[in-house]
Amino acid sequence: MDPRTILFSLGYAAYGPIILQMLLWLAERAQKRGVDRLFFLAREGYMLKHFYDRFADLPQIRARFGTLPPSTYLLTSRRACIGAIAKNPSDPEFVEIALTPSFKGTLSDLLDRRIGITPSDFARLGLVDRPVVLPEDVSVVAVALRRARALCAERTGVERDAYLAYLSAAGLMASSHAGLVDLGFSGTIQRCLHTITGKTMSGFYFATTEVAARWSCERNAAFSCFGTIDRSDGTRPFPVYGDSLLLEAWLTSPDGQLIRFEQGQTGSVPLFAAAGSAQRHLPMLMAIRDGSEQYIRQTLELCGSSIESLGIDAHSTQQVFRHLLAYDMVPQQVHQYLVVEDQFCGNAELSVFELYRARDAVA
Repeated sequence: MDPRTILFSLGYAAYGPIILQMLLWLAERAQKRGVDRLFFLAREGYMLKHFYDRFADLPQIRARFGTLPPSTYLLTSRRACIGAIAKNPSDPEFVEIALTPSFKGTLSDLLDRRIGITPSDFARLGLVDRPVVLPEDVSVVAVALRRARALCAERTGVERDAYLAYLSAAGLMASSHAGLVDLGFSGTIQRCLHTITGKTMSGFYFATTEVAARWSCERNAAFSCFGTIDRSDGTRPFPVYGDSLLLEAWLTSPDGQLIRFEQGQTGSVPLFAAAGSAQRHLPMLMAIRDGSEQYIRQTLELCGSSIESLGIDAHSTQQVFRHLLAYDMVPQQVHQYLVVEDQFCGNAELSVFELYRARDAVA
């Protein structure tokens, strides 16, 4: 079978119900929270905004919800946000945001990818490179950051100014109550954006962890469509969280990861990392988007104005998602298109199906 046809079918049968449930939940929750604009966070937000804009224009949705909040695709990343906040290694909040998420690599790579201390900076500061694993080696990294305190403060000011200029141009600073939409899970970007801007925000996610539950408050609240998982209790994660890489692998954009903004002659200019596998295969991944979109449109056409009659529930849609996307169910010829990369955590490009095959073999 043609790979594009397979991907379209997966979009229709496996991803479509998940996306539709998220959109229906988002529309209702955003109205209840009174947000005036939804900001879809890069890079998953690129595809999610596409779904939302078409969903909001459907006659069935207009009849049910009226006019939904307008949308904006917001360039952001954990690296860009961390670059714009104060880097105090003695501050528990900074340690949790920047240094607690897992990482395996070298100290120089970690400081470059998360803090913006380049290899030349590293050498000039007289730092000694060594392997580090986070969160176990937080104290080692904290010592290096204390030696780089002055440089960090200088870089923070420059990056914050450039990023604030972009956020203003994107309309975030003019929003009285911004809604942020993303895959999840700990809400690091929302936490940082609130710190940088001081704006009232509500985050709407597929899933969250106990970390988001700890910092969420009325002026900076985080909500989850499919649930919140406490990773410390040993419970088997629900599919949207446990198999989230199957979403992350195709909910992407044409650009590499945002590193930071720089001040240009005509305003802030984004600096991106190199494009990866997802960007090279984006035309094929669009088949998943198209299949999902067709499922959403046809399902809503069938139910007419009685959206409540759909009877969508989180358990059923997730079980279909998990079953149809099991690595031994998906034809081999499309495995190459579902790949993730995470420079923030020190990971190169990884095949989602190979990762899950190895995980399940250990389990």
